[in-house]
Amino acid sequence: MKYIVTPEEMRQADYDTIIKLRVSERQLMEVAGKECFNIIQSRYPDFKSKKFLVVCGKGNNGGDGIVLSRFLASQDVSLDLVYLGNESELKQDNIQNLKSLRQFISLGTSLRIFEADEGIPEIIKKGKYDFIIDAILGTGYRKSDHPDGIKRTELNNPFLPFLSEKELEKQGTSIKTNQSSPKEKLVNEAIQTVNILQNLNRSIVISLDLPSGLDAKSGIAQMETVQATLTIALGYPKTGYFFADGVKLSGEIVCADIGITDRLLPKNKIKWVDSNFVSENLPSRNREANKTTGGKVLVIAGSQEVSQSQIGAAVLTALGAINSGASYICVSAPSSSFNIFHTQVPEAILIDQNPSSILDKAKWANAIVIGPGFGRSSEKVNLMADILKQLLNNVSIRKPLVIDGDALYTISEMGLLNQLNFENVILTPHHGEFAKLLGLNSNYIEIEKLTLSRTFVNRFKANLLLKGPTTVILSNEESYFVTNGNENLATAGTGDVLSGMIASFAAQGCQIIHAAAISSFIMGKAVSLVSLKSRYPSASQIAQSIGFIISS
Repeated sequence: MKYIVTPEEMRQADYDTIIKLRVSERQLMEVAGKECFNIIQSRYPDFKSKKFLVVCGKGNNGGDGIVLSRFLASQDVSLDLVYLGNESELKQDNIQNLKSLRQFISLGTSLRIFEADEGIPEIIKKGKYDFIIDAILGTGYRKSDHPDGIKRTELNNPFLPFLSEKELEKQGTSIKTNQSSPKEKLVNEAIQTVNILQNLNRSIVISLDLPSGLDAKSGIAQMETVQATLTIALGYPKTGYFFADGVKLSGEIVCADIGITDRLLPKNKIKWVDSNFVSENLPSRNREANKTTGGKVLVIAGSQEVSQSQIGAAVLTALGAINSGASYICVSAPSSSFNIFHTQVPEAILIDQNPSSILDKAKWANAIVIGPGFGRSSEKVNLMADILKQLLNNVSIRKPLVIDGDALYTISEMGLLNQLNFENVILTPHHGEFAKLLGLNSNYIEIEKLTLSRTFVNRFKANLLLKGPTTVILSNEESYFVTNGNENLATAGTGDVLSGMIASFAAQGCQIIHAAAISSFIMGKAVSLVSLKSRYPSASQIAQSIGFIISS
């Protein structure tokens, strides 16, 4: 299983490796540089005939770049190295590695070393390079918790850092970061130089551990940031690769094993969902199974009024459940839609949206999904609130439950978070819905997505699936990232299909957190498959391909 870490978790693992396992920083740096060299050598067999530029900062990331440069120089590669600042400002290990590197010059190698204290030398800016190694900032960079321009307009909220009364008086004013120091300007110039040279020469840019300028946790680019062709993750991938700007700026991600053991990671470490995880957790149907033992799903969804209809949401949810293996589907929908529904999903049993009928079927079901397209009229909101309270707070009928769409809206609108028991429940909001649940501006979700998600899960003892380019799935004990989706999932109805899938796998015996993880991964595979045939695939096309993905 592959793991993903926050920068704080990575720093702790580095520290523990040094303190508990007695591995020195210089040893870690040596292994990192060597592993980066091995990856370059493996991926680009003709690297010896190419020209390299290595740009190094003053810290450990720069030290990794210097060690990598030594291995490149040993292969007589044409190489220019620039380090930012003067030599006296470098860490002692970096100074020693730089001295070792300089010895190659006396051997007649094609190596030049430049000190960039006042600025990047013009000879570098006018150079032509096939490869540029970005070793400027690395994982340690985080300019601010709140990028310039984000406004704190909310009163104190349990999901936000506490502000004093004096600070709250300044509501509506941007939280400003300090003006750039001369050293920050030098870093900015270095990053700009990398990007300009990349565009001029079509250079391959390889970032060591993180594209410089990117926030390693949130993935937000708060300054000029390197556009990497390839990012070599040292030890473990960082969360910032998968959020916000990091999705585009990180390029391809390759992991370098630098000898940090998984045992040093936190208990609830983030697991990177892949096909092996899906294979291990995908339920299989027993030979003796029948329609009442192979997974019974109750779908409470859809609305139909004179002015509009959202029956399609219920149809898509049912299709998601059926195509992912549920053997018996009951849909609670408006009775006026029954004839239409039967033509779309003939496999489904239909009941109306009477609370008594719903609660009776809830006792029958193995898992329930509630909310897609249910409606937001005052009548529907009150009905939804009543159903949620009975489903979640009645121990005798509590089942694995997927909460989506208008059920999330009702919880937010009616302030029900503190009134419901979320045991064995998963909430599946997108960013806007999650912001509404927390009572926050949606900008905060982007900045502190993982922290806010973990706080929410811990506070309400719930499971959470937060949709996005990277799907974040959390419980109190487990964390998962699903990263194989693409932009074609951003179309109406795909969330309904996903909810049906989660309920289906939960009905077939999966833990609900695992059901969410494997459903999200399968959805990513399905949309990629359908995208080969249709430039803009619909949710119904994706739903129909699920069975093929599962069986392949």
